[in-house]
This record gives sequence, C-alpha cells and structure tokens, in this order.
Amino acid sequence: MDLSNVVAHGHREREQEVGKLKNVYAIVDVCKLLVVVVVVVVVVVVVVVVVVVVVVVAVVVMGGGLAAAALVFGVVVAIKLPIHR
Repeated sequence: MDLSNVVAHGHREREQEVGKLKNVYAIVDVCKLLVVVVVVVVVVVVVVVVVVVVVVVAVVVMGGGLAAAALVFGVVVAIKLPIHR
C-alpha cells in the first residue's frame, strides 16, 4: 500500500468536508438574511397599518377639520414605536 495515496485520499476527504461546511454556512447566511428581510417587512407593514388606522379614526371620530393634526400625530407615533422596541 502506497502511503502517498493514503495521504492524498485523506486530503481529498478533508477538502470535501470543508466544502460541505462552506455550503452549510452559506445556507445559514441566506436564512439569516431572509429573517432580517422578513422582520423589516413586518415592521414596515405594522407602521403603515398604524398610520392608516389613526387616519381612519381621525376622519370618522373627529371629522375632517382635525384629521390633519391626527395624521401628523399618527405618523410621529408610528415612526417612534419601532425605534423604541
């Protein structure tokens, strides 16, 4: 049995294992990126929903005159909520 063949075979197996680990780490990185994107999208959707609800409530409850003030208040609250979390 040639010792150089055994050593070369061991190196090939090691390179294959390292390649598999790199693939696993790449998949984990993609999953982390997807989680970040989903969290950002959810925060944006929540902010938009809060603004829309505040505007609708302002128009229905207070009438058109105070709707602009309520809109500004709603936008400020919606922007500050995710920042403080």
